[in-house]
Amino acid sequence: MSWTTKVLTLLNLRIEDYIALDVVNKEYYFVSLTLTTFALIGGYKREKDFIGMDMARKFLEMGHTRARRYANHSSGKKYDSSGKVRPQEPDWRTSEKARAAKVFKVVRDKVAYDPTYQQMRKEWRAAE
Repeated sequence: MSWTTKVLTLLNLRIEDYIALDVVNKEYYFVSLTLTTFALIGGYKREKDFIGMDMARKFLEMGHTRARRYANHSSGKKYDSSGKVRPQEPDWRTSEKARAAKVFKVVRDKVAYDPTYQQMRKEWRAAE
């Protein structure tokens, strides 16, 4: 079993999602970035490095929000020149950007709800 397959299994993603993002829609960048970040988080967790873990979580969150922005509005702009909200793209749920956003969110949630991360965050906030 390849490293990618192991990580996808760990994240509870189907290999079909990865292949669709990688080959069909050429979204390998999002998936490899997400998986690499998840691997980094494992190292930060072992080292009890809250700042590293939190920065990686924020990176995943940023990836999710950016991919969602372009899934919703291909121009990346939510508002038109008069300030009115532009309509969502017809494929806002199924586009390659939407699927990339899903990958980012699944991994981000795994980090954010990790008991070790939550405990380190609680300790960090108490020390502020």
